Parts: sequence; C-alpha cells; structure tokens
Amino acid sequence: MRRVRQVEVELRAQHSINGRPYGPGRIKVRKDVAAVLLEQERRAQEHEDIFYGKRAYIVGPGLRPIQVPYDSFDAALTAAIPFGVASSTGFQGG
Repeated sequence: MRRVRQVEVELRAQHSINGRPYGPGRIKVRKDVAAVLLEQERRAQEHEDIFYGKRAYIVGPGLRPIQVPYDSFDAALTAAIPFGVASSTGFQGG
C-alpha cells in the first residue's frame, strides 16, 4: 500500500468537505485535501473582506451605483456630474 504524504495547515475557521469537518486550528491532512481547504480559506477571507470592509458608492448614469475607493470618496464627489430633477415641465436643478 502506498503511503500518502500528509501536510500541516492552519485554518482560521471550520471548513467541511463531503460533510467532514476540518479546523479551526492546525491540522494534518493529505496534500490534495490541504489544497481544497486552503482555497476555501482564501475565498472565505476574500468574501469577509468584501462584506465587512469599508465601501463607498456614488450614483452614476442610469441610477447605477459606482463603487469608488473609500479613502478618496470626497474627491470622487467633486468629480461627479451634477444632478437635478426631471419633471413634466423639464429639467430642474444642476
């Protein structure tokens, strides 16, 4: 029987593969399982950053939100196109 090489990985959260839980903490698993767990960990971190991170948006053409860098939000507002209100009598504002 061929011996499968095991590697040690550190997981921040609990992950599951085919219903089997892994982590959190330091665990020892097969190399192929480690690759899947580390990819899950990377994706979880990426989505956590998106969910909890600071975001800023301006309203663009067609009332579509446009994400702008949070740190330069005020600068993005000064470069924004002025808006007004359209009514049955024509465009007002500016």
